[in-house]
Amino acid sequence: MQFMLCDDLCFCKSAGAVIFLDARTGRYFALPSHFVGAFSRWIDGFQPSCDDVQILEHLAQQGILVETEHPPQCFNIKFASLPPPAVEIGLDGRFPSFQLAVCAIASRLIWTWRVRHHSFSSLIDRIKNIRSSSSRKTVRGAQRDLVRLVHAFRFSDLLLGSHDRCLPRSLALVATCRKYGLSPLLVIGIQAAPFAAHCWVQDGDVVVNESPDRAQMFTPILVA
Repeated sequence: MQFMLCDDLCFCKSAGAVIFLDARTGRYFALPSHFVGAFSRWIDGFQPSCDDVQILEHLAQQGILVETEHPPQCFNIKFASLPPPAVEIGLDGRFPSFQLAVCAIASRLIWTWRVRHHSFSSLIDRIKNIRSSSSRKTVRGAQRDLVRLVHAFRFSDLLLGSHDRCLPRSLALVATCRKYGLSPLLVIGIQAAPFAAHCWVQDGDVVVNESPDRAQMFTPILVA
């Protein structure tokens, strides 16, 4: 019997624990410690022992894994892989243009409303479906546009606040960047002990709306 991870689940390992994120509901939960060994061996591609198979079957009954008769063509493992956050965007203190400031504030308000009224899965699906425009930008032009948008969104923080608003802030910034032809990623990360979750925007190893030191405290569990 073969197993696959349920389509709606993402997971990561942190401090010896296996943490799951249910993308349907936005709920986090930890794998019981006595299941971690069997699950980790399965993830690492080892042939499961009889005891491991019993645990994997139990996880299938719990809706974490899915049993399949044939080996899956694509091993359904959802580690979020991206470069470690290392670089922070430096700003020169100038105010953003009026147009970009209004755009940032409007996007923040729209996505704040969506976070309050829409399901977590619909928010992630909407972000995934926003494709960067096809306009071709030079590396320097893309960097210049990204800095301008970061200016605008940091200005919006002065008016709308930033504390405990990492999800709507990041969703709004990613959506706006993609509409301007940029391709940053939404990153959701967790730490296990004590448990905490955080969200930020990343472009390669550049952390767009967070300090690299803080982002490094979290293990990515979902990237969109």
